[in-house]
Amino acid sequence: MKRSVLRWQRILAISCLILAPYVAYSQGAATPAAVEDWELLLILDGHTNWVDSVEWSPDGSYIASGSYDRTIKIWEAESGDLIHTLYGHTDWVFSVAWSPDSLYIASGSGPMDQTIRIWEAESGTLWQTLPRLSAPVESVAWSPDGSQLVSGSWDGKVRIWDVKHGTLLHTLIGHIGRVYSVAWSPDGSQIASSAEDITIKIWDAGTGDLERTLTGSEVYVYSVAWKPNSSLVAGGGRRIMIWDATSGDLVQTLRDGAFRFTWSPNGLHMASLSGDTVIYIWDVEAGDARPLLIGHTDDVLSLSWSPDGYKLVSGSRDRSVRISGRTRHHPARK
Repeated sequence: MKRSVLRWQRILAISCLILAPYVAYSQGAATPAAVEDWELLLILDGHTNWVDSVEWSPDGSYIASGSYDRTIKIWEAESGDLIHTLYGHTDWVFSVAWSPDSLYIASGSGPMDQTIRIWEAESGTLWQTLPRLSAPVESVAWSPDGSQLVSGSWDGKVRIWDVKHGTLLHTLIGHIGRVYSVAWSPDGSQIASSAEDITIKIWDAGTGDLERTLTGSEVYVYSVAWKPNSSLVAGGGRRIMIWDATSGDLVQTLRDGAFRFTWSPNGLHMASLSGDTVIYIWDVEAGDARPLLIGHTDDVLSLSWSPDGYKLVSGSRDRSVRISGRTRHHPARK
């Protein structure tokens, strides 16, 4: 009974974002044409429950997927072959993240587990389990040099970990309610976190001190990500909002209808999802998006760009992982 309640609490938290009134297309504009020069390349089947997290390895060779079936799968990106299934979590896997050198995968898990685990990608073996927390781990991210991890949990806390020794370095307190997403800045000096309290917080990664709180969202900020090689940070709730993390100024708001998103590697485009079977490809400067349909039969939950910017991987409630790609020039390349 408790697990069922927790599951539906999480579904309702997402639903409050995606079911609130929003405009799926630009205000006053005609419905845009679908992205016709993208195509479905591969369908990776094997998970037996929702696929809540997907991430392409930095070297472009592999894809990791985390699922409510309590497993992590490693796939060969070019062929779609299943390389490893990682067992060990005793509850839903909320988050997977590759180390910068593509050698390790970190994962965070749900209410009955509440651990962060680190896996050796080549062998598929468990390398380390960090001390068990008192709340589910919604998000994990590596520092750019691979020496540390940051995690965000349902207890409202952001934690910084030393990977080699498995020790807690800092506990960052300031959010009220669940922390949904964490991200390390490209230069490694800052951490961004987003939460149920409708804010994004910017922290000093070295000291753990709070530098500033970014406001403006009207609903939970469910995802946060830094623009590559930039001080700009974006948050996704009912809409995508972009701030300058140095000044705290809001610099751009993209139209309604996105709660999870990912920047393209060169920062010119985004891919987002809004709680249905459609992926949206954004031209960030223009503020325009076009829908991409690749055959998911239930809500898309997670997205990741390939390092070269030519492909996307998506995970869904339909239990599949799908790889799509540009058939001609890619929108992330201009």
